[in-house]
Amino acid sequence: MPRARRAKFDAEFVEQARAFAAQKRLEGRTWDELGEELGVLGETLRRWCVDRKDAVPAMRAIEIVAPGPPTVAATVVSPSGMRVEGLSVQDVIVLLRALG
Repeated sequence: MPRARRAKFDAEFVEQARAFAAQKRLEGRTWDELGEELGVLGETLRRWCVDRKDAVPAMRAIEIVAPGPPTVAATVVSPSGMRVEGLSVQDVIVLLRALG
């Protein structure tokens, strides 16, 4: 089966479509909604905006923070069934000393 002919869009239309789509995508619109409004396929519009040869990579520097000490949440259950949850090790020591 022969492939369908591609529509040709001039560079000015593509640039205007990119600017329009960038603004509307920030408002939450989908590629398909925007494509329908502009008379192009949503995937074509997405490719124009995302797969640009001159696009700056979307990567950015991030700060890596070392994790703090792990938190231990202990649970103490008494013989009578009283339950105390979410205690730190220090809290458990204080509780057990207080109970004797």
